[in-house]
Amino acid sequence: MTPDIRHLTLPFICRARKGHIHINIQPNRDPDTAWGFDLIFPSIPRADFAHQYFGFPVMKAEVEYPIPSNPSSGYGSLFGWIQFVTTTTGSSESKTEIDIYPAFEKRSNSPFAIWGYKPTLFDAPCRLLKDDAKVEHLGWRAQSFLCLLEDAGITRTVKVCSGGGFEWGFDIEVKDDGSGEASNARKILIKDAAPMDVKGKWNERVELLRKLYPDWVFREYEA
Repeated sequence: MTPDIRHLTLPFICRARKGHIHINIQPNRDPDTAWGFDLIFPSIPRADFAHQYFGFPVMKAEVEYPIPSNPSSGYGSLFGWIQFVTTTTGSSESKTEIDIYPAFEKRSNSPFAIWGYKPTLFDAPCRLLKDDAKVEHLGWRAQSFLCLLEDAGITRTVKVCSGGGFEWGFDIEVKDDGSGEASNARKILIKDAAPMDVKGKWNERVELLRKLYPDWVFREYEA
């Protein structure tokens, strides 16, 4: 077991059946592809990976459902991940957005970051050095919700799973260390995944979801 990997297992309930979310978080220390950033930013030389990406969190959340295992769960095991990201700079400026892959952001009209059969949520956020040139402190927090469609995808009625949510993220502190190198002065602090008040946090986000996706129905939390 790699000591840098932090683990969290969350129990949840969906359609009166129990499941687990298995979450791993670790720092990005991949010198070859930086967990795939070579595909996203092909213009950045690999020699710069350590300065640009190393130390940021790599998160993976796997769904185990139902418990005990039932291979015929079929369409009942279709889920979607909805993730919100809040960034805070300084002491007061904050911005909350729904986290959608850029290619699907404007055209898919879907709130899901990931959708499928027992889908795994993967995320490896980072901030490029040029983006933090004038930042002394930045907070990045994600709220990740495991959701379902009431009729397994026939209509667009979304519910959050009971217990199916967690928070995670990172902080950046930038201080002038006299070296003249921004990468030497930037310190990244990973915030471990933590259970979330799913009812309270989800209900806070429902109005934003309804505003962003008027063709969908978002149910408030139901125990």
